[in-house]
Amino acid sequence: MTLINEAENSFNESLILINEAENSFNESLILINEAQNSVAFKF
Repeated sequence: MTLINEAENSFNESLILINEAENSFNESLILINEAQNSVAFKF
């Protein structure tokens, strides 16, 4: 495997990790929104 291929693989792995982090962040926002909705209905 050439250095260019290794660099490309590392870059792609980085994009995957960024995407996973974004998914986790979005899931957190969903949970926060659900919690806010639960609190809102109690008033």
